[in-house]
Amino acid sequence: GGGVFHIILSDGIPCGYYSEEDFTEQIIPRELVLLPEFQGKGIGTKILSEVIGRATSRNVPVKIRVLRENRALGIYRKLGFRDAGSDETHIELKFVPLNR
Repeated sequence: GGGVFHIILSDGIPCGYYSEEDFTEQIIPRELVLLPEFQGKGIGTKILSEVIGRATSRNVPVKIRVLRENRALGIYRKLGFRDAGSDETHIELKFVPLNR
C-alpha cells in the first residue's frame, strides 16, 4: 500500500496520524491512529466524517479493514459503515453513499 500520511492536530498539538489511499473508484482509509489521551474526543469521527463527505460528493464507497477488537467499530457503524466481510482477525466495513 501507499497513501499519503497526514499528521492530526488538536489545537495545534500533534495527536496522531492518518493515511488513506484515494482511488478514482473508492477511498480506503489505511491508518487512523490517535494518542490515548486524544481518543474519545470526536477527533477520529470528525476525520471519518470528512472522508465520507468527500466520498459522497464523488459518489464512491469508502472501505476499511479493522481488527476485530478495534474499539472504534461502534463509531464506524454509527457513521453508516456496514459489515462487508471478515476473516479470523479483521472485519471489513464499507460505507456506500445513498445516491449509489
